[in-house]
Parts: sequence; C-alpha cells; structure tokens
Amino acid sequence: MKDRVFASDEELIEGCIRSDEKAWSGFVHRFSSLIRYSIKKKMLSFLPVVSDDDIDDIFQQIFDHILSKERLRELKKPGSIGAYLTIISQHITIDFLRKRKAYFNIDSPNILCDSSLIVDSTPRSESHRNELNQIVNNFIENLSQKENRIVALEVFYGLKHREIAAIMNMPQNTVSTVIARAKARLKEILQDKGYYEK
Repeated sequence: MKDRVFASDEELIEGCIRSDEKAWSGFVHRFSSLIRYSIKKKMLSFLPVVSDDDIDDIFQQIFDHILSKERLRELKKPGSIGAYLTIISQHITIDFLRKRKAYFNIDSPNILCDSSLIVDSTPRSESHRNELNQIVNNFIENLSQKENRIVALEVFYGLKHREIAAIMNMPQNTVSTVIARAKARLKEILQDKGYYEK
C-alpha cells in the first residue's frame, strides 16, 4: 500500500479508527521515522549509547499501546498527531528505561517545586544528593498512573496545562488540580526531610 492513498493525516487517522487495515499500515509507514527518532533522542538523554534491539522493542510497545488502547479516538485535533506521537514515544521510552533500571539522574531538588523555598540548593555531600534524588524518584513512582502521566508531561516535556488536557482528554482545570496537589504533597515530604523551610 502506498502512503499517498490517504492524502491527509486526518483521513489516515479516521481510517485507523474504523479498523481499516490499509489505514493502519499507512499510519505505521508514515510515522515510523518520527517515532524511532523520538525514541532514540530520549534514550540518548539518559544513556551514552543505545541498542537497535531496545529501540525496536520500544517501537513495538508504542504501536501496541496505540492500537490496543484505541488512543487515536482520544485525539481531538488530528492535525497535532506528530506532537502527540512524539510525546507518547518519549513517555513509553521513559517507562522502558525505568523498568530496565536506567533511572533518571535528577540533578536538582526542585523538579516539581519552587527553588526559592529550598533550604540548601547545593547538597552538602553525594549521599545528601542521592537521598534527595531517591525521595523525588519514589514520589513520582508512587503517583497513580494518571497523575504520573500528567506530571511527566509537565515536568519532563514542559507542556502547558491546556496541551496536557488535550492529550489526556480531560478538562484543563483537572490537569491544573492534579499538578498543584502533586507539588503540594512533594513539598510536605521535603519539608519533613528538612529540604524546605516550614
């Protein structure tokens, strides 16, 4: 099947939603390069080298996720499919790295917080820095799936609340509330550990 059978992304997505096999093949063909590029770029931000086998594994997971979860039905603006796939690719890559124990190297304690409130923005020792990183990592890992995804879209990808709302198919106010509550909870944890002034 030639990709040009579907003139626009919108037509291609509509065909995928109708479970048209040719549309799905065209979708994979059209966006494979973008997704592979997104995977590799995100992996290289955490690892010195990446393997083609890992990229292939993540690539398969992404398309399985989109197909099995019918994610394309949630896309309100088909014209933004490129940005949507880039974000989904990066998020699934991060999940893959977490499972492989290639955890984030968070160099700053203010990942979700106002840095002006940090008591000691320069950790006193390597153990101090490691403890802080572990607290933040544990906090993120223990968020619900919805909270984790929303926080990741803001913190790691720098998306605005309205952009996250469009991707998550939920009201912008809900996104803002989830983020505000997550920040407040993390602040309380850090206060208890002495990283914030109460």
